[in-house]
Amino acid sequence: MYFSDCKTIEELKQKYRTLAKKHHPDAGGDAEIMKRINSEYDIRFSKLQKEHNKNSTAEKQNNENPEAWRELIETLMKLQGIIIEICGTWIWLSGNTYPHKDAIKELGFKFAVNKKMWYLGELSRKNRKSTPMEEIRAEYGSQMYKAKHERVLELS
Repeated sequence: MYFSDCKTIEELKQKYRTLAKKHHPDAGGDAEIMKRINSEYDIRFSKLQKEHNKNSTAEKQNNENPEAWRELIETLMKLQGIIIEICGTWIWLSGNTYPHKDAIKELGFKFAVNKKMWYLGELSRKNRKSTPMEEIRAEYGSQMYKAKHERVLELS
């Protein structure tokens, strides 16, 4: 119902993020709808993960679990003053991150000094120069949110 159009795990995660912003009880949404979204997310994630792993080499296998992504998104949504940006498979954090730096580190984020932003995801080290966020956004698309449920802007 909610995720039938998602063909990849990345699409599924982005769609979950959008639905959580709209339906999460902390954002004024309905708890029962959020439970159905979570249940369907888990089922769809497992199916997409099996498809991905069936067609991938051992190094490219996806061993994530859907609960970890849901918990991460819910935790980030509670941090005031944070701007959350999803670009491809990365999550970037900016805004007033300093008061939350310990929590952000604990979630596994790393700080990109040149961008003055936190990120979660693997960065390619093909060359030593830093890729500007504008180029990353242009290549992978971008969805931005302010924590505490206020949508800032969406770029594709």
